[in-house]
Amino acid sequence: MIETTLLNYLGAKTTASVKMEMPSTYTSGPLVILEKISSNKTDQIITSVFTVKIYADTLYGAAQLNEEIKDILEGCDSPDICSIRVNDGYYPDVTRKRYRYQQTVEITHY
Repeated sequence: MIETTLLNYLGAKTTASVKMEMPSTYTSGPLVILEKISSNKTDQIITSVFTVKIYADTLYGAAQLNEEIKDILEGCDSPDICSIRVNDGYYPDVTRKRYRYQQTVEITHY
């Protein structure tokens, strides 16, 4: 399952906490949330789209973590993954009043 592959890969490559959903006890620190938003399958090739939400305690910290996660994803060497394309931008979390970058990640995989 691509969600597990991505979760384990990011978790092994960054010191930030990597989760599939927002922890109910989150108050601060670097955090990466993976959310699969769509997928399609054609001739055994699957394309999945994720949002990757990146939180940190400062705007600069969020920007640094965003670049780190982008580099990690673009360097992914999993044999199941054919290609990864990342688009990103600053999307503050106004509900939680937290600094947040968000990436839209398109992954082509088997």
